Amino acid sequence: DETLPYTLTMSGAFDRSTAPDADPFHGFIPPAVSACGWERSDRPAYTGPWRLEVGAQVPDGVFVEACDEAVRLHDSLGTWLIVEVSAMDCGPCQAMARGAGAFEQDMGDQGVEVHSFTLLAPTLDAVLDPASTAQLQSWTDTWGLTGPVVSERGWGYWLGQDAVPGFGYPLWAVVDPDGIVVEVGTGFGDYSSFAAIILENAD
Repeated sequence: DETLPYTLTMSGAFDRSTAPDADPFHGFIPPAVSACGWERSDRPAYTGPWRLEVGAQVPDGVFVEACDEAVRLHDSLGTWLIVEVSAMDCGPCQAMARGAGAFEQDMGDQGVEVHSFTLLAPTLDAVLDPASTAQLQSWTDTWGLTGPVVSERGWGYWLGQDAVPGFGYPLWAVVDPDGIVVEVGTGFGDYSSFAAIILENAD
């Protein structure tokens, strides 16, 4: 018998959202009091959209941090925030981490409170793998970071591909105290540019 070839065609649009009964945080619930001392906010639960874009609310996320507890990204809102998505073996990510403390201190000296929130992957070869608490603590200690360092869990990997052309690590976002993304980009972030953006938009 003659075998006839078949051509299958699929079409449609991918909507990165959640069903009303879905749990995008997979049961992660931050405790009422943080063992690492992070503040907790009373901000309402975030339901989307799950896009990282300028002028929109930064998507929330719940992640494991070095104290092996869940921590919510939106708990860090209320001051200017630099969200950094990094990998341990990424040179430009290490350079950004190295400059974070001095940048935050300089902005504080100018009367503007700025903090960092780092989402860390263990390696560029396995960005969806969880970073261990030991790796999170090592990154914190090595670079003297004072903001949360958490296991990325794919947050930046999935959102970054839509957010910027040529997505790669590090991915960064400058977020205002209300949680609105003011700038987003990939590659080494220039802290002098961050300072100019923040000072231009600060009240």
